[in-house]
Amino acid sequence: MGKVMWFLFSVSVLLLAACSDNASVEDVFEWGIEAHEAVESMQLETEGTTESIDIQWVAQMDLNEGVYSIVYDEYLEVYKDNELVIGMIDEDELDENSIGFLIEKVINEYEYVLKRFDHYVEDVNEAFELEVEEEHYVLTYIGDDEQQQHLADQLANDSMENIFDDIEIVAVGIEQLEFTLTIDKETNLVDTFEQQVSLEIQFDSEWLLDDHLVFDEHLTTTYTQYNAIDEIERPVQAESASAGLDDDAMSVSVDLSEEEVEVIEEEAATYVDALIQATVFQNVDGFGETVAGSRSDDKKQADGEFQRDSFVEFYRQNTRRNMGDLVRDELIDELADSYMNALSQTTYEVVDSQLMDEEQIIVTLSITGLFDSLIMYEIEQDLTEAIELGEEDVDNWLEYQVELMIDAYNGPFVEAETTEATVHVLRESDGAYHVLMQDEYLLGGFVQ
Repeated sequence: MGKVMWFLFSVSVLLLAACSDNASVEDVFEWGIEAHEAVESMQLETEGTTESIDIQWVAQMDLNEGVYSIVYDEYLEVYKDNELVIGMIDEDELDENSIGFLIEKVINEYEYVLKRFDHYVEDVNEAFELEVEEEHYVLTYIGDDEQQQHLADQLANDSMENIFDDIEIVAVGIEQLEFTLTIDKETNLVDTFEQQVSLEIQFDSEWLLDDHLVFDEHLTTTYTQYNAIDEIERPVQAESASAGLDDDAMSVSVDLSEEEVEVIEEEAATYVDALIQATVFQNVDGFGETVAGSRSDDKKQADGEFQRDSFVEFYRQNTRRNMGDLVRDELIDELADSYMNALSQTTYEVVDSQLMDEEQIIVTLSITGLFDSLIMYEIEQDLTEAIELGEEDVDNWLEYQVELMIDAYNGPFVEAETTEATVHVLRESDGAYHVLMQDEYLLGGFVQ
């Protein structure tokens, strides 16, 4: 969802604080999370062992454009942009679940590594040790037995959810759980992330032969090219797969009749429409009856309600994590409500749906979104003026900033230019549909 933007006052305070060698672990986490929220592009290089197998992969990410390229040991490649998601292992195409897993793993575990630990760990000051070097902050995980078990349980749950459905974890044994983050003092951006993790996950399943899984990774990730990534090149397979984007859908080679293609394209468009209603407009009326798939209407309706609730909760929790204890919870809740009020005044239209293959459909939207960057610019001007005038009745400048945001979002709608967004939709084996990245229609679409 949209990033929380910090302005001149808060940024200057953070920069001044960052110059101090008296920083706490919590300070470094806060500065690092804020710095990473502003990153537009970066490259990650990871090497080490997974299950004792040597691995090496490179990921390039253009966060503004939503373009991801991940190459594993030159034999496995995953690529995603606003028009296409494709994965190849040697010369064979990966299924959508594997593609989604690999992309989400990089985004969740590496792109937002500091935010991830801040979310998992109850008190970072207790769980991490800070060493201040001449050019770097070094954070080392030192959680006690109870903290380690809590963290291991969450890591195991994440891993199993990404790989299997309907698996009940019985116990998680810890052999090794070590993490070290090196952060540049000048930029507050992560330089390296080292992890040595060995877990034995015991689970209960009626259909898996084994009842345990050994999770073993010893990896070092180096972060480079912050905001310096050139245009990410599509792999040859992706160029070939996207060549027919502007052609008639029936030019795609699929073993389907024209009528079946039309049905799939219509169902994908309907799903995107229903998903936008559930998330951006908080409307799930008839969601279960509208979207396709073999599950019951009640289960599909429950999914729509989950999308509705988690959309707002993600914004709320993301804001709360970034602002810490500096802003009251009730004010953050009010900000979330006002933000959704502003989004509810946006408009959109589904203008096209095109089948790429039996599992991939591109849905094109025309969106007149919220001109959020202009709102934030004007708030920055108001905030700067108030600071320069030395407003005596302001006790908490961050809360003052949030109040300005609330007033703006509840005020007259600030309309952005109408733009097009393409949404990549995956069709599952049961006839249900899934959108891998909601940012495809949110950032640069409903929020500009």
